[in-house]
Amino acid sequence: MAAQIEAILGIEEASNLRSDFNELITSDDCNYGEVEDLLMGYGLEMDYLDQLMW
Repeated sequence: MAAQIEAILGIEEASNLRSDFNELITSDDCNYGEVEDLLMGYGLEMDYLDQLMW
C-alpha cells in the first residue's frame, strides 16, 4: 500500500494537490495525461490517484 499523500507532501501541499485535482477533473477537457502530469508535478506516480478520488 502506498504511503499517505499527506505523509509525503505535508498537509498544506497535499491540500493544494487535492484542490488542483478537483479543479482538473471537473473541467470539460480533463484527460488521463493531464491527471498524470499533475501528479508528477507533485512528485507522485499514478499509484496515488485512488487517494485523491476518495
